Amino acid sequence: MGYGRTNLALGPINVLANRVRPIIMGVKRQISSSATAWERTDGSIGMVANATHDGTAVQNDFDTAPIYADILTMDISANGNINRKYGDADFSFTNPVGYIVTYFPEFWYKRWQADGWEYIQISNVEQEGFEYSEPFYIGRYTTGGNSSAVTCKSGVSSFVNISITNLRTYSKNVGAGWGLMDIWRWSMLQLLYLVEYADYNSQAKLGYGNCSTSAAINTGSCDALGMKSGCIKNDKKSGVIYRGVENIFSNIYQWLDGINIGTGPKSWVCKDRSQYASDKTASPYVQVSYTEASGSRISKMGYDPNNPAVQRAIECSGSDTTHCPDYFSSSSGCAVFVGGDWNDGLNCGLWCASCNSASGTHTSIGGRLLFIPV
Repeated sequence: MGYGRTNLALGPINVLANRVRPIIMGVKRQISSSATAWERTDGSIGMVANATHDGTAVQNDFDTAPIYADILTMDISANGNINRKYGDADFSFTNPVGYIVTYFPEFWYKRWQADGWEYIQISNVEQEGFEYSEPFYIGRYTTGGNSSAVTCKSGVSSFVNISITNLRTYSKNVGAGWGLMDIWRWSMLQLLYLVEYADYNSQAKLGYGNCSTSAAINTGSCDALGMKSGCIKNDKKSGVIYRGVENIFSNIYQWLDGINIGTGPKSWVCKDRSQYASDKTASPYVQVSYTEASGSRISKMGYDPNNPAVQRAIECSGSDTTHCPDYFSSSSGCAVFVGGDWNDGLNCGLWCASCNSASGTHTSIGGRLLFIPV
């Protein structure tokens, strides 16, 4: 395992940033603390991470750090061929050849709890005791289009009023390796964000997003930011972006695949994308060890040593400014959606999650494409 992995369609995956400076970056947090902030550890001690709230330039040392420096928005075809990359003269957010997605490179991660503390580490090279996150592409935008052909581009309305079962099918219809954003890639985004910004309050760090209006906004509100994180206006009516993932929270909820909520409520998760199915709480799905809380702001996150990446709430007695200040709801027999919507205010964020039946639909629930080369 290591540098220069190659896929026939994609060519070499790693770039120079991952080869020249092996590094471990991390954060830690006292579990009993009510503060939203984490402490930086390892190679990220002293690093500064800011996100723009008005479109102007800010200092973010992670822009040139391994792993983060390799994250890039691209235009790829259904077969995985790269047509154009952000920065190319002929790249277009609004008129792509294929689908506008953001590439995340391979990395290794570790999350654990000990002696009243929680620790997270990531590395751009293999480390003993770390788990592997393979390269993946996720939609820069929430999915648009319709049941005949989904899209991922700027300037369109998001596809909503659709069940997870149908959106899974329509996403897989794009081609081999395509599907719906899942619990594992969502968890990787959470880990990358935490190591970078060292704070559970993702709205305070990145911006509110469109969270206090009467309708969703079209995709593309953050195009002018390119690969920068943050927002152009922090007025609760504008889009927010994290590392090339626009409206990662707020605007519309996003269905998550690979996770179902069973009796308890306890989550069941599956690592085999070919076996993703709704309402399944049996092999190859496995049960996460802890019982989930529901109905308010998160005050304590669960930890299962067999599924350490999964972060689901076990206590919900927090507030807008303490612990993890996102809204969380869980209920047996449901599918999961995340992020918050246009009218959720300060409930929104990277740990905001709710649930509905797998056949349920709503005007505020859509999803995001995921592509992993076969």
